[in-house]
Amino acid sequence: MQVESITERRKVAVARRHQPAGVHTVEFPAWGDGGHGPELGPHPDELRLEVTGEDGLIVDWFDDNWWLESLRRWKDRTLAIHLLPTPDALLHPQVTHELEMVRRLNTPWRLIGYTYVSDIGHASVIRGVAASRYDEIRVIDQQRPSTESFEVGLATLELADVLEEVRHAQASEQVGGPMLTRAPLPRACAQPAHCNV
Repeated sequence: MQVESITERRKVAVARRHQPAGVHTVEFPAWGDGGHGPELGPHPDELRLEVTGEDGLIVDWFDDNWWLESLRRWKDRTLAIHLLPTPDALLHPQVTHELEMVRRLNTPWRLIGYTYVSDIGHASVIRGVAASRYDEIRVIDQQRPSTESFEVGLATLELADVLEEVRHAQASEQVGGPMLTRAPLPRACAQPAHCNV
């Protein structure tokens, strides 16, 4: 009887073994419905969100209900949430509101925003960037590709100047984040406004 028990335990242990897996990513494209998919299966390590369309407007699925479902599923999981460099997404008022909610809940999530230097290379937005609720902002050192539905302004500050101005603003406000880093150039894609980084 004892031998069967040990044999059975060994079979169970062998059945549980899996090859090491890479990072499990779930993508939420702007054109999608924002559905989280099935609850069974591996939990994601990172989420990649396109929260605005090519016109710079918030997509329909990005709302409190989407965040509540994300919290219900993964609130205790370590998760990196990447807000991709879609037009006008980084400091959009609704994005700022949702990030504030996530911060109040003290989740173990890392919030990473992406943007082009042309989006934040203006003195008028430096304080907003410096006080934003991201853990990290990855800045693509290029002008945003223009589209028919979103007008792109030219940056008045170079990336080095933006980084310096944000550091000064954070020091004067006595805040420690977000950390700004230079992002790699986006890979080529069919829709320039939605290139993955």
